[in-house]
Amino acid sequence: MTAKRLSIRNAVIPNGLSEDEINSSESEDEMSKMTHALRNELNMSENSSTSESDSDESEENESKESKRKEKVETNQNLKKKKRMHWVKKDFVAPTADFADNMPSPPIHDELEPIDYFYIMFGKQSTTLLTNQSNLYSVQKDPNKPARISETEMEHFIGILLMTGIYSFPEQRYFWSSNTRVESISSVMSQDRFLELKKYLHVTDNSIPQNRTDANFDRAHKVRPLLNIVKENFRTIPKEEKLSVDEQIIPFKDRSIMKQHMPKKPNRWGYKMFLLAGGKSGICYDFIFYTGKGNQEQHGFCTDIVLNVCETVPHFANHKVYFDNYFTTIRLQVELKKLGIFAVGTVRPNRLIDLNIKNAKDLSREGRGAMDHRVTEVKGVELCVTRWYDNNAVNCLSTLYGCEPIDSVQRWSSKQKNHIQIRRPQVIKAYNEHMGGVDLIDMLISLYRKMLVQKNII
Repeated sequence: MTAKRLSIRNAVIPNGLSEDEINSSESEDEMSKMTHALRNELNMSENSSTSESDSDESEENESKESKRKEKVETNQNLKKKKRMHWVKKDFVAPTADFADNMPSPPIHDELEPIDYFYIMFGKQSTTLLTNQSNLYSVQKDPNKPARISETEMEHFIGILLMTGIYSFPEQRYFWSSNTRVESISSVMSQDRFLELKKYLHVTDNSIPQNRTDANFDRAHKVRPLLNIVKENFRTIPKEEKLSVDEQIIPFKDRSIMKQHMPKKPNRWGYKMFLLAGGKSGICYDFIFYTGKGNQEQHGFCTDIVLNVCETVPHFANHKVYFDNYFTTIRLQVELKKLGIFAVGTVRPNRLIDLNIKNAKDLSREGRGAMDHRVTEVKGVELCVTRWYDNNAVNCLSTLYGCEPIDSVQRWSSKQKNHIQIRRPQVIKAYNEHMGGVDLIDMLISLYRKMLVQKNII
């Protein structure tokens, strides 16, 4: 109840009137007029408060209604933008003959293994490591500089590579009398090796770094070396079939950049995104992952693939393969605009409005059952194929569809023997050329450096 209404209800008769005067007709008329005036004022007050509350409710309802309409319109616009039309028709594979316009690398019988090593690692890398390690030793103790030469740094790098050939659990065994490795111990003493390892550095620590800056590079301590190696990799002529995948550099110490990928051979470590040869396993480009950035043009996964494919020649009909972590319709369309064909497994939730046989329908038809649909986006024709083996597998491609269909051998747990099942062309191509990065991992694991290295990142 408002203060105004309380004041009206608690109004008292004016003082100075006797009981007779109150009971007189004149007093009654006056009191009647006063009562009517008070009632009118009370009614006006109630009507005013009611109209104000009604007005507030009306405004609130109008606001809710406008927001609801705006939300409905937004959803309708999104549906219109995302609407895709998939049709069941034959996918005509485009002409994709490889146009290799890149000059072949020079072939010289005189080249030694060290020459091939420096094609990728670069002489600049040795100079960089030598200069920065000497600088760091002076910063640590100006009275005892390490005085490392480039030749010593080359020997140090060579020893690190040699440790991957031997299975010694500790580095002292390379210099021990019983297990001495002459090719290592004769080149550098153990004390000198430990000294170089102690001062190994890539950047100048005296340069201030603003960690609150949006452009702060978490890998700034190794970035100069990464840039040299990356540029050397990018100059290597690329083969026709390429693959993009993730790689883990084993590392279990503490770091904000450490990633956990349980399905990888090395579950803990630093993550890399690699562009590799589908058959050769040669690395042509890479991205050292330091965390998801704020600036994305096409989406994180799409930007990663487009970045590592920057130096792939356009309209030479290269074929790039990647898994469902990267595959999107937008990515394949963007690559096709550059004259690069794409093949990749794809997650069903990235295929808008897809009307295709589900896994249950295909399982009833048996192993080897398949279905496909075709769509066109911005003038680029794409084909999605769903194939049932033990589970349903989805593939999206701008190059392959189901045809031609071949057969593949699989083990049948029911029949207890091998059987032949049908396989679409897109699955065959994906299985043959997707393993470039896995091949790199396998080759590195054969000669992985065993010595524990300090964390300089």
